Amino acid sequence: MGILMGITYTMPARMTRQLTRKLPNRRKLSSAWKEDKDPWKVTSVNVSYTPWDELTKKQKILRTISYTVKIILVFGCLYMFICSLDFLSSAFRLLGGEAAGKVFQQSDILTNPVAGLMIGVLVTVLVQSSSTSTSIVVSMVGAGILDIKSAIPILMGANIGTSVTNTIVALGQMSDKGEFRRAFAGATVHDMFNWLTVIVLLPLEVITGYLFHLTEAIVNSLPLKQDKGANKEMLKVITTPFTDKIIR
Repeated sequence: MGILMGITYTMPARMTRQLTRKLPNRRKLSSAWKEDKDPWKVTSVNVSYTPWDELTKKQKILRTISYTVKIILVFGCLYMFICSLDFLSSAFRLLGGEAAGKVFQQSDILTNPVAGLMIGVLVTVLVQSSSTSTSIVVSMVGAGILDIKSAIPILMGANIGTSVTNTIVALGQMSDKGEFRRAFAGATVHDMFNWLTVIVLLPLEVITGYLFHLTEAIVNSLPLKQDKGANKEMLKVITTPFTDKIIR
């Protein structure tokens, strides 16, 4: 029924059914509204890639050159990384020597696994790279400045410290509430995974020393152990011509 200018009228039942069919359902409206407002909804990403068969001759040549240059750059960066490890090891030997090695090995701080863990976290937070801190620790072990048992907690701390980077990246999404929520959630998952792994593995390492004994067994089982010359010259043949020119 309806009132128009004082006149009462009744809407026919057929017209009422037609209007009811045309009106959207409340459940559909609420579900559509939730989908639009869902902060966890993953948006589709359109990636444009042209298959090889659809490329022109010029495009094929350019793509081949691009892939070749990328492969050369990957091997070049790997070579420089190996050379940098040699530089670090030689630098620690020249600067520290046996005296520094004895100081580090007899230090009460480094013999404490929790202190070693915190050192790894702080160093990685400062340099913002777990690869850099890990390379420094490996070079110190190779130079005889650190022993392996003291280096294991530091490496675990390096894995925790590297999770600070993704938190900083997540903070960069603060302008968008939805993006920040998803970014910070992903960063927190990475942090918690690293922390929980260290909480489980570090006490086991302190009590049993399983990582030390496991790595020792793996190294002793390698066939290169029998041929000392091959073990030394495996990478030095490639890196020595470049590193000797800089160190000398």
